[in-house]
Amino acid sequence: MIDLLVIQPTPFCNINCSYCYLSDRSNPDRITLSVLDSIIQQVLNSNLCGDTITIVWHAGEPLVIPVDYFALLLERANQAFHNKKISVTHSIQTNGVLITQDWCDLIIKYNINIGISIDGPMNLHDVNRKTRSGKGTFNSVMAGIKLLRANNIRYHGIAVISKHSLLFAKELFDFFYENNFYQLGLNIEEIEGHNVKSSMEDTSYEAIYSFYKELFDLYVNSGMKKMRIREFDNYLQAILRNPEILDINVLDIQSHQIRPFAITSVNYKGDVSTFSPELIGQNSSEYNNFIFGNFSTDTFDVLRKNRLLKKMTAEIKSGIKKCKKECEFYSICGGGAPANKFYENETFNSTETLYCKYNIQIPASIVLKYLEEKIQ
Repeated sequence: MIDLLVIQPTPFCNINCSYCYLSDRSNPDRITLSVLDSIIQQVLNSNLCGDTITIVWHAGEPLVIPVDYFALLLERANQAFHNKKISVTHSIQTNGVLITQDWCDLIIKYNINIGISIDGPMNLHDVNRKTRSGKGTFNSVMAGIKLLRANNIRYHGIAVISKHSLLFAKELFDFFYENNFYQLGLNIEEIEGHNVKSSMEDTSYEAIYSFYKELFDLYVNSGMKKMRIREFDNYLQAILRNPEILDINVLDIQSHQIRPFAITSVNYKGDVSTFSPELIGQNSSEYNNFIFGNFSTDTFDVLRKNRLLKKMTAEIKSGIKKCKKECEFYSICGGGAPANKFYENETFNSTETLYCKYNIQIPASIVLKYLEEKIQ
């Protein structure tokens, strides 16, 4: 089944973050209505769509699309799915710079889930998230957030954690908490796509552990209700998912990033990819840039027969088997993210990455220690 349908309305982005993984972000092209129609029709014709579907508009800055045109896209999608009695949830991940009252009206009308990409207070955010002329974007993002709040629109945040962030755990927590984010997600700066280096490569395990531990203590002391922190919640839920089973290793777990088409990613031209959404639009001569067909001509049945997709699926499965055999965190992770394995280890048939160590193992270890202390 399709868990997420990721649609790229445009590859263009109006800002120039230093760690961005997208290589085509100066391309101003945008999705056409006919391409959108083809995407929706192929999804509806498949046997992969349940009673609900989530569409994430991502892989570029969605808000560079004119608001009236975006409304047409939403109407087109809603009508097609509703005609088949399928409920649609729309989500947008935005840098927040282009939020206007017109966008707020659209968000309210279509009940869109909004995520803001912001790295914390100005001294953290403006280090990496800059305009194309090199200026910080913090003030513009905060103006957009002010508009969301004025319109009573809820929003979550995603912060990229770089080496610079590690000394400011309290400042980061206080910023998101005081600015009414209902959830915070933490993405360690990754080696991925266009971003071939990470400031975390030469950072000590102890420094990253201390950052997460301080953040977790602040989270616990806050009551863990007003603002959730995605990483800690995910591992709490994974560890406690079946409390009647004493040995968590006997429980099955599988990330939707390792099942073909659980995440179906489609670019503005209708080209189709799957597994990690970060793979769409990346360069790979071995895997045809991770494009396995085009929804203007190809059905899911055709995509499933693609030779490169079969090869990639086999490599991912082999890597998962190694993870299960070698990694003590497999039972709460399910095998990691294929994109990180490919870009760090140069093969999907591999195991540990920076993402594993710093986005999974450390926060999971902190959560486990907390639970052990609670039991005692």
